[in-house]
Amino acid sequence: MSPPFFMDHLKHMTTLIILGASAAAILALVGLNAWLGGWTPSKIESLDAALARLESDYLRLSAGEVFLSDDRRAVLVEDRNSD
Repeated sequence: MSPPFFMDHLKHMTTLIILGASAAAILALVGLNAWLGGWTPSKIESLDAALARLESDYLRLSAGEVFLSDDRRAVLVEDRNSD
């Protein structure tokens, strides 16, 4: 015995509602990213700021030589503790 017609229709409507809600959630995340400036490339203000951030994230860091890229988007830090 097959289920009544409305039950099959209800399953399809539930799937459409889930798809619509998922699309709305993705669009909301993209909008939040745009509003917060997520497409603006970050820049490093100074070597001191980069070292302070790195030392707070990596407690065993003993910074040696430090290089900042010309576009101020990357820092290369030598760790004196590495073998």
